[in-house]
Amino acid sequence: MNRYSYCFTTEIPDWLKPHKKILSDCFDQIDQPNTDKSYLKLIGDKLIWWDSELGDFEIDSFKPEKKPKILKGKSELLAKALEIKKSGDLVIDATVGLGKDSRFLIELGAKVVGCEKDPLVFLLLQSALQQADKKIQNSFELHFEDCQKFLAHFNPDGPFNIYLDPMFEGELGSAKPKKSMQVFRKLNLKGDLQILIDAALASRAKRVVVKQPLKSREHQYKVIHCYQGKSVRYDLLSR
Repeated sequence: MNRYSYCFTTEIPDWLKPHKKILSDCFDQIDQPNTDKSYLKLIGDKLIWWDSELGDFEIDSFKPEKKPKILKGKSELLAKALEIKKSGDLVIDATVGLGKDSRFLIELGAKVVGCEKDPLVFLLLQSALQQADKKIQNSFELHFEDCQKFLAHFNPDGPFNIYLDPMFEGELGSAKPKKSMQVFRKLNLKGDLQILIDAALASRAKRVVVKQPLKSREHQYKVIHCYQGKSVRYDLLSR
């Protein structure tokens, strides 16, 4: 697990207090900002990651102005792939990342449970959720845990589906990656997709869907159906 630094010049906000153990276990406190070292800081009640090369970075996917465009409602490819047919359908976002797909799933009507094992990304996501409206806050449950371990004990009363998006791995190799992708690359957050897919397929999930670039190489798993768009596809995997 990565270890980070933080420098807070003000008292921590109430929403962050339940997560103080993460700060003590996974971060080193520094007294003064160091221009040669990246660190986590507070601006008001909001967490910002200051990168020594890239500057300020925050996760803002849950802000009201970042609401994604839903053009086809339940006919969206992702809604079809995950069978989101009614409000409250449960989806496990096994690769939350920046939270963009979680936000999209919520806007489609799903209730989303996400797992994030990196302490910095988890806290940045929690900070982003403080800026969200009540609909998002009530529809998104975020856990600080490796999703493989989470799935081993996850046993809801009703059905659920699992969604995985490893696409940032491909984006990291692009000529001009977005700032967020540059930050993720520097944090070295690449996980073992195969282990995660195996855990998803071994769970009680009705469906396991993997998002892929349209022209990405085929993976080793059997695909029942491919929901294909202009630039991405959603592979429904078979057990």
